[in-house]
Amino acid sequence: MKTLLKMAGMLVLLLTLGCGNNDDTTPPEMEITASIIGDWQRTSGSLIGVQWEYLLIKPDNTMNLFFQDDNGFRDENTGNYTATDNQVTVEIGFFGSVLLNYTLTDSTLELLDSSGNVSTYNRVTNAPSSDTWIQKLTIISQGDAPWDETADIAFNGTQILLGNGYAADNIGLINPETFALDGVIITTQSAFAVEVEKFDVPDKYIFQSNNGSTQFKAYTENTNTEAFTSLELGPWIYGLASKEGLTVWASSGNEETLYLLDYNNESAQIITRTIPLDRRVDGMDYQNDLLYVCSQGNIYICDVSSSFEVLETLTVEGYRAYGIAFDGTNFWINASSNNGDPNQLIKTSLTL
Repeated sequence: MKTLLKMAGMLVLLLTLGCGNNDDTTPPEMEITASIIGDWQRTSGSLIGVQWEYLLIKPDNTMNLFFQDDNGFRDENTGNYTATDNQVTVEIGFFGSVLLNYTLTDSTLELLDSSGNVSTYNRVTNAPSSDTWIQKLTIISQGDAPWDETADIAFNGTQILLGNGYAADNIGLINPETFALDGVIITTQSAFAVEVEKFDVPDKYIFQSNNGSTQFKAYTENTNTEAFTSLELGPWIYGLASKEGLTVWASSGNEETLYLLDYNNESAQIITRTIPLDRRVDGMDYQNDLLYVCSQGNIYICDVSSSFEVLETLTVEGYRAYGIAFDGTNFWINASSNNGDPNQLIKTSLTL
């Protein structure tokens, strides 16, 4: 009897296991819903007039938009967004509120703006971050500028030179340790750009731009005597960068163009290079075949040895750079604060 009971129990167990193994019905898979959240790289088109190279759409309803033009100038915009099944509204600083229609698969995002522009993006896993797209500089020291003017700066070996812009009465000589005024250079120019000549002579030129003018003027450093006026280089010269060999770079804000002027013969000057950029350049400095330029708040290191190429994009977080100068070791910027504080003179971690 015990043997029969054991055999009956084993038969029940085998039948149970057999039924389980022969059941070919499986639970349904979780439905995968495509989401706009993620990193996207542009494959074609533009939005609101800009070819954003990358969109980084985050779960916290923020978005990073990365741009790079043909010369290599990089910029970044950030915004907040809200999304429905087929529309997304983005608040992007200068651009304001932008409504976009979209269609989406798991790997492709197509966006349509109000002007009918279509831009297509592919989902990627190797998109750059904000820290790699634009390098963040460290502040070594900083102090209040003597006046709030978005102007270029220069360094004369011991002091920072900052023009007084529209005030057109003096150029400040600023102590880089105390940020106090050591003195001024009297001028009638609206010096939105000021530069010290790199030619190694005892009485260097101090170059100064003027409000809206297509020309800049050169004054002797020791006697503040006018020496010469440049050729016409396009209106609103916002940046000047002296180069060895009696040449100087100038940026025309209105023409969005760089000019290299040879003034070896002051009465017969020559424009030796003209570089259109499609963007306004503010302050500049020249060191070792590299032009350091301020544009749209960032700092760009540009190779100008033969053609023109942006090598690197840098920024100081919380500030917009308008002027730049080299003190022999570090670069300084004249910057406006994003939170409305007084303009700052900032010594950065950028070196040669």
